[in-house]
Amino acid sequence: LEAIVYVADMETYEVLFLNKYGREVLGDVTGKTCWQSLQTDQTGPCDFCTNEFLMDADGNPGSPYIWDFQNTLTGRWFHITDRAIKWIDGRIVRLEIATDISDRKNAEMALKESEEKYSNLFESELDAIAIFEADTRKIVDCNEAFLKLYGYSREEALLLKADDISAEPEKTAASIEKKDTRIRGRRHKKKDGTFFPALVTGSTIRNEDGRPLYYSATVIDITDLKQTEDALRKHKHRIELILQTAMDGFYIIDMEGKIIDANLAAQQITGYDRKELVGNDIRDFEASEDESETMDNARQVVKKGFHRFEIKHRHKSGRVMDLEFSTNYIQIDEERFFFAFFRDVTEMKKTAHALET
Repeated sequence: LEAIVYVADMETYEVLFLNKYGREVLGDVTGKTCWQSLQTDQTGPCDFCTNEFLMDADGNPGSPYIWDFQNTLTGRWFHITDRAIKWIDGRIVRLEIATDISDRKNAEMALKESEEKYSNLFESELDAIAIFEADTRKIVDCNEAFLKLYGYSREEALLLKADDISAEPEKTAASIEKKDTRIRGRRHKKKDGTFFPALVTGSTIRNEDGRPLYYSATVIDITDLKQTEDALRKHKHRIELILQTAMDGFYIIDMEGKIIDANLAAQQITGYDRKELVGNDIRDFEASEDESETMDNARQVVKKGFHRFEIKHRHKSGRVMDLEFSTNYIQIDEERFFFAFFRDVTEMKKTAHALET
């Protein structure tokens, strides 16, 4: 047999027999004490010895005792069958057959370690995760974050399908069929019936033939994000309304002098439509004979953060206007801009000059 087979006296622990395979693995220890020759670092009969399990209540050989054990001498794992038998001289001895299962055991331990790591990662993930059967879309596993988000117990969750947590089951089914991996704005449903907007990221687990076995889905409740987006959208809309209905013209200008945006008043004051203004250099519309004047004003805005000045500007018709600018210097993330409000003061200056004369 490709297994260690040995016989030991149950009282003296003397090894009475060791087969060829056993001698190749352990050396010939026949006649020696088993706990001294088959194990290591033992000061007496092994505390894991199975002798006590091998006899029945009447002192006769009983049923075999089957166990797995890592040998202390070789470090190898064995699947062991021990039983008491009568030896050729009539005494009761222990017969052990030990099959090496180290490869299987190491694979099992590696698998267990992998499963523990997976479980730890799965449960420690802050986002809700669920795994569904590909054919039935039944939930086969989910993490604690999933249970907390949807309000189910684990037992209840494992009775659900993907459709049960969606407020739009038809869209959910279609997304799975299309293998969409990232779905924003899907509406999901909690146990108490409340709906919430969700960001869903999915992936597919396949077998060796490429056939889908499971789908995994990571779900993030984006209620707060949607509320923030809605608030920002409303805020942006209010600002646009203010700028578009303002009496003063308004430019957004980048650091190179290019006009990024212009409101309706800016178009009315200058005579140019938005397409003619946006994308062009502010200096293209100025009528100042001294080109350094614009750069000086820009430096003052950067230095002070706010600067008010007058500059001559050319109307689309060709006439020259006096424009009064109130300009701020603003940094948004890594980009810097000039926010400039302006008004036409040409007539006001003419009136003031007439009064002076």
